[in-house]
Amino acid sequence: LLSFLLVLRADGKRMRACFFWFLTFLATAYALLMAPEPQKRALFGAGIFLFVAIGKAVEVLKRTCEEREEEVFSLLFRAASCAFVAMMTLSMSFVYLQDGANLARIRRDLTERYAILEEAAKEGKQEVVLPLLHPQFKNKYSMAYVTEISAEDSGYYVNQALAGYYGIPVVRGIRRDDLSEQTETGANEERANADERKAEPEESKPEADGKGEEP
Repeated sequence: LLSFLLVLRADGKRMRACFFWFLTFLATAYALLMAPEPQKRALFGAGIFLFVAIGKAVEVLKRTCEEREEEVFSLLFRAASCAFVAMMTLSMSFVYLQDGANLARIRRDLTERYAILEEAAKEGKQEVVLPLLHPQFKNKYSMAYVTEISAEDSGYYVNQALAGYYGIPVVRGIRRDDLSEQTETGANEERANADERKAEPEESKPEADGKGEEP
């Protein structure tokens, strides 16, 4: 729609609102894509800004066509071509932005995994449990999920390759959901133990001065 308006040379004052809401949509979508773990429902807010921009553009396009009826048909093909190119460019830009952000998140997960392995190797541990990659970050531009470790079989070839490289006998995988549950359970147990220690009666302390009873 913006391409139609640009080709038709619509009134700039009328197009200000369209550009404002469209740029607001782009800024909101970019901020959500750069978040570490964005929620899909949060994109609804960005979609509202896009719907408002489209509504404003339709209104301006209608008024422009009514005012320039004799020129509209000769410019439709050019406007449609520009709109198609702009739409494909915008779509490709969003794909690269989203997948690029996911690649950065995958790298963060892998860096965390390698840090755990290096620390376990220094401490001489016999077994190490590694969190799997976040499934929502999977995309066609990364091969990390093809060579992912297994949570069910510690004898999987990727697990064995990591174990052999870092000199650790057993390397296991664990899903993020299970890891969160274990962390929460461990925290609850620690709080319960702390409460039990507080509830235990304190031992009586001997007097420091050692004075006896007065006759």
